[in-house]
Amino acid sequence: MTYNLAHIKSKSFNDYTSSVTLEKINVFFGRNGSGKSALTQWLKAMDPQNTKVFDTSYVESNVKTKTTLHGTNIIVGESQIKRTDLIKQTNNIINNLESKSDVQDAIKKDKSQLYKEISEEINKAKQKFEINNFNHKKNTRDDPLNALELWYEEVNGHSDVKSNFSSAQDIQDALTDVSSKIQSLKPILSDISNDEENHLISTLNTIVPKPDSRLTNTLVSWLEQGWKIHNFDSPQVKGIGKCLFCGSQFDVEIAKKEISNSINSEYAELLKYIDKVKDELDTASNQLRVLEQNSIDEELIKQVQNAINYVLSKLADKKETTESQVELDPQIFESIHRLNAEINQSLKTYNDLQRQYLHEKENLNSLAKIYVGRSLRDNSIISECSKSLRQEMKQLEDEQYSLKLSTKFLEHLKRSSSDLRGFRDLVNSTLISIGLDFKLEFNADDSSTFDVLQISSDNKLDIEKLSEGEIRLIAFIQFYFSLFSRYEVNKQACKTIKEINPTIRGLILDDPITSIDSNNRYFMTSIINTLLKELTSKFQNRDISVFIFTHSVYDFHGIAYNCGSVKHLRITKDSFGQSKIEDLGETFKNYNDDYRATFRAVAEFCMTKKEDLTEDVQYIRFGNQCRFLLESHARTNYNIENVTNKAINKIMTVYNIDESDRARVVEMLTIINSLSHGISYSWDDIASISPREIQKAARTIMIILYKKDKAHVVAMTSGISNFAKLVRNW
Repeated sequence: MTYNLAHIKSKSFNDYTSSVTLEKINVFFGRNGSGKSALTQWLKAMDPQNTKVFDTSYVESNVKTKTTLHGTNIIVGESQIKRTDLIKQTNNIINNLESKSDVQDAIKKDKSQLYKEISEEINKAKQKFEINNFNHKKNTRDDPLNALELWYEEVNGHSDVKSNFSSAQDIQDALTDVSSKIQSLKPILSDISNDEENHLISTLNTIVPKPDSRLTNTLVSWLEQGWKIHNFDSPQVKGIGKCLFCGSQFDVEIAKKEISNSINSEYAELLKYIDKVKDELDTASNQLRVLEQNSIDEELIKQVQNAINYVLSKLADKKETTESQVELDPQIFESIHRLNAEINQSLKTYNDLQRQYLHEKENLNSLAKIYVGRSLRDNSIISECSKSLRQEMKQLEDEQYSLKLSTKFLEHLKRSSSDLRGFRDLVNSTLISIGLDFKLEFNADDSSTFDVLQISSDNKLDIEKLSEGEIRLIAFIQFYFSLFSRYEVNKQACKTIKEINPTIRGLILDDPITSIDSNNRYFMTSIINTLLKELTSKFQNRDISVFIFTHSVYDFHGIAYNCGSVKHLRITKDSFGQSKIEDLGETFKNYNDDYRATFRAVAEFCMTKKEDLTEDVQYIRFGNQCRFLLESHARTNYNIENVTNKAINKIMTVYNIDESDRARVVEMLTIINSLSHGISYSWDDIASISPREIQKAARTIMIILYKKDKAHVVAMTSGISNFAKLVRNW
């Protein structure tokens, strides 16, 4: 991929374009706050998928410690860290799922409650239906929900049981009631057929003259009784007989003839017939009063009663005037027929019901099962308890399924560990060549993590004892190792086979030696340069661009040394906070170039007139540059690592500063440190420092250096008119 520094839009780069032509390896120098991070982000964003970045974030993401029962291990590689974190999280999930949970206690409690409720309903059924051979469904205690379903099926599971009796006594009461209804329901006028109806109509319409003698129906009845008493129908009764009423003798044949003529006369027969029908109608009227109490249609009963009254009136008319024709409407019997049809239907219903009740009385177990099923279904406690138990069992099922999946996933994670032997050998050979007294060995329990062992004693070291620089060194070796899609060491042939990842198009090393211990700086630089030399020799045919950013002058000159065609560039920020890029070209010669440039920039700032120190120009950056100048001079010449107020006495001594100027020196140190990168002052503190105060601090440094080493100051400011003359007056 071709990289061009054109239209850079990132933080302090405002659509910036540089004419600089980049090389395969490009080393950028910039003080803190100059815009290095902005350019790094812009370069990475050009091809994020194919750009590998080594920075502090990479170190934090790829080297992690893991505390175990046996000490602390080290995990190297982002994928291994994520994998280890996943293993830890999955183990926690499994431990939580395997431990006895509240849901199991809730399930046990609800099962016990359901068993208790079912038992109570079964005991009630035994008492109500007076049966003993009546028990729980199978496995009710362990699976009450299934038992309940079986009981619910009993409600509709007995097709031969039609009623809903709740006890044996209910059945007996129902049988008594239905038997009573059957006894009271009798059809009326059941002896009157269609022929009889026609005979009645015909009889009433027939003219029957009265005989000469007054022969009443009572007399006819008395004669009939006498006939029967004297047994005149028997052939043995003949000759002379004796009256059983008065004791007189009479001729049997003559008496029989006379009585027979009287009884069997047409008129006498009519009277007997009328009285017979009247008796039947009176009996029917009495039956109607009983029917009113048996749910028979009242309107129909009234119609029948009216019909009976109508017939009785017609009979009375005929008896009074037998010689007259009495008309009887044939439709008068219709209501009686309908009433008897309803009575017969009711009798059929009650007889069927009686047979059903008798059948159910003989099958009390079926009724009891239906009763229990219905009672359990309507029990609110069982309803709530069943609902809770189902939810709890679903939760337990989900937990068990999660446990199964988590266990399977954990096994997958443990199997998916990559082979880190190549990395281990590389890092250990590097550590030995550097002269560090520790090495990495696979942890016995987890081959994806390393123990740190002291080479001289082979004892395990506490990870916390490794310096930040040593951790960063391990991270960079891991970064180097991750660049290769194939890395194999053939010890017999003393040969390493390496194939760089074909997807890589860009490498960015952002302040790779920022936190390295001073003792490890040379070795870290050597490793970086080894990589760069491989890219320009063994992998020179690969189109990979390298961008290295540093704020250290030493690293700027040391990194990429003797690595072929290398472009050295500097990032600076002007007084308006806009960053720009400068190709150093031939001016890149020694470690003093940046120091000289910074010295001259500060010197020119010191010479700025008071009226030109406007608030809208960013003079804050000179605080950082002032500290760089004083600290570089003090470290190089007097071993003063940090020019802070803690070092005030040493600074006063080595620079021969008069005690009367201590306050001014303290003020200067306070200002340059508050404006330097990395010091935790609030923005309000910084914004309260005026450009004039910053310039005063810069002039104080120039006076100190001028008085201590006049020739040095003159050499650094050569070409700046009147500087040496002016500095004496500050």
